[in-house]
Amino acid sequence: MPEASGLQELPESGREDAIRQAVSRLRHNMRRAKDDPVRVDLLEDDLREGLKTVEEVREFFDDVLTLLANPSARGVDLVDLADDPQVVDRLDYLVVLVNNLRRRLMQVAARGQ
Repeated sequence: MPEASGLQELPESGREDAIRQAVSRLRHNMRRAKDDPVRVDLLEDDLREGLKTVEEVREFFDDVLTLLANPSARGVDLVDLADDPQVVDRLDYLVVLVNNLRRRLMQVAARGQ
């Protein structure tokens, strides 16, 4: 797996630029990307949505840490946070996005450079 480039540390606008540059490089370097621009568009969408969803899941963990660090947090606050199904929904969606992204990468790579 390639080394992390620190995308998670970039502001939203920097991340968008990094995604655009990476997809542009893909379009330039790979024949299949040129032959099938819709697939590359979908790959770009999955990448963008996946990064957004990862951030939403991360926010849940931040909320947990914030709540646990709060000395006035009550049991009901813990239950409310734990009972919110949104993070599980986002994780389910993330699995779909990861599978889509992996499939699209394989399809683009199958035609080679």
